[in-house]
Amino acid sequence: MRVILAPMQGVLDPFVRQLLTEVNDYDLCITEFVRVVDQFLPEKVFYRLCPELKNQGFTSSGTPVRVQLLGQHPECLGMRFKKSCKNMLMSKMNMTAVFTMWHELNSGYVI
Repeated sequence: MRVILAPMQGVLDPFVRQLLTEVNDYDLCITEFVRVVDQFLPEKVFYRLCPELKNQGFTSSGTPVRVQLLGQHPECLGMRFKKSCKNMLMSKMNMTAVFTMWHELNSGYVI
């Protein structure tokens, strides 16, 4: 069984994630939503929400952290996903699978 630390808006910030992953054995952490609009967001938005990206997407205790994207513009979501994967070494997910998942959920996905 996998134990995932779920996002809680306004509660589970990077400091709390670090603290909880040091004292508990989580398999994965997921950030709060990053709202992707029809404009390209700068990387600082992602680093502010998930400073673990500077550590290749891991907490200091070695727990992987994934950024959760939410938006209605598949092109912008896809561009952000592709740039995140390239620059932040986060995923090997196939872009076709991402768009299929987006169309099925019509909301967002995690990278």
